[in-house]
Amino acid sequence: MTSLHHRKWRHCQQGIAAVEFALVLPLLILLLIVPLYFGRVMWHYAAMQKAAQNGARFLASVPLATMRDPNKVGYALQLTDDIVRAHLDELNPGEFPLVIDKDCNDLTCTGYSTPTTVTVGVQMNVQDIFFPESTQMTIGLTAEATVSYLGK
Repeated sequence: MTSLHHRKWRHCQQGIAAVEFALVLPLLILLLIVPLYFGRVMWHYAAMQKAAQNGARFLASVPLATMRDPNKVGYALQLTDDIVRAHLDELNPGEFPLVIDKDCNDLTCTGYSTPTTVTVGVQMNVQDIFFPESTQMTIGLTAEATVSYLGK
């Protein structure tokens, strides 16, 4: 009798593990996705900060004659943009919203004054790669670097 009772009990319990797994699986996926997403956000921020620092370092070393000439300062600013974009190419090779601000003494670099500090700021949105159609998981990041002007 006990073996018949044991067989019936085993037969009733066969699908329990699958049901438990199906109930726990969404939580396990969420526990995997959240750290991956925020790790990706931190990676983007670190790359943006490095790009802003390298852009500011370049802009701070542009010769004074170029920074004072309104006709030449635009070329230096374009090179700064190119440096920042080159650092950020590894993040997303496609099109993504990216804003690069360049300031001299907290004003736009126009070439009419001698800067004492230069600032390069980078702004971009980090898209969610797990749910790309959802804009609720898009995070805007800003990185900024200010360097004393060293040009002579």
